Amino acid sequence: MLSRTALVAFITMVAAVPSLACNGGVAPGEGLPDRETFISAWVDFRLAGLQRPGLPITEADRNRILDQHGVTEEELLRFAEVVGQQPGTMQEILIEIRRRVEAQRTSEDPG
Repeated sequence: MLSRTALVAFITMVAAVPSLACNGGVAPGEGLPDRETFISAWVDFRLAGLQRPGLPITEADRNRILDQHGVTEEELLRFAEVVGQQPGTMQEILIEIRRRVEAQRTSEDPG
C-alpha cells in the first residue's frame, strides 16, 4: 500500500498538469473506480484536509473515506494515472472537485 505522502504527492502532481487539447471521457477499466466515485472520494479527502490546515489527514479519516467510497488507494492512483493521460478530462475532474469543495464550504459557512 502506498503511503499517504505518496498519494498526496501524486495527486498534487496530477493537479499541476496543464490543460492540453486532449479531451474526452474515461471508460472505467477493471480495477478502476468510476469517475463519480473518484470525484466524491477526492472531495471528501479535500474537506478532511481543510479541517486541519497544514496537517495531513489522519489515517483514520483516510481509511474511513476509502471505505465509504469502496475504493483503495491503489485504485484511486490508477484512475489518476489513466485519466492523467487525458489532460482535458483530468482538468474537468479537478474543476468539478474544486467546485464541490467550494460549494460544501460555502454551505457550511455561517456568515
